[in-house]
Amino acid sequence: MFAVEIETREELHIKTVRNKMCTRIVLRKLVHSKNKVKQVQNHVNYLIQKKPALAPVDTKQVIKAFKGFKSCQPKDQIRKIFNNSDNLLGILEQEGFPRCYEKVKSIMKKKKK
Repeated sequence: MFAVEIETREELHIKTVRNKMCTRIVLRKLVHSKNKVKQVQNHVNYLIQKKPALAPVDTKQVIKAFKGFKSCQPKDQIRKIFNNSDNLLGILEQEGFPRCYEKVKSIMKKKKK
């Protein structure tokens, strides 16, 4: 039911959860309980956050692509770098831009230390 949101790592809001729960007969009964809807939202958001980290091979490719930079680039520049490289484009399509951006930020933070 929430597979698309989990795959795209899109956090859910109460309204979205409630609307999706209304589409299932079994869950429709629980929509009137704010606590039950919140419980579903928390569980799905937990599954989204629990998704495993970037594969080590992918991480190495990102590090290699950004080794020439001393500081974190603007989002537009990072997006452009991912789109211009075949290897990075595959990672971008698989993981989504928010995850790739966070990975670049964490690599740059480690570089500064």
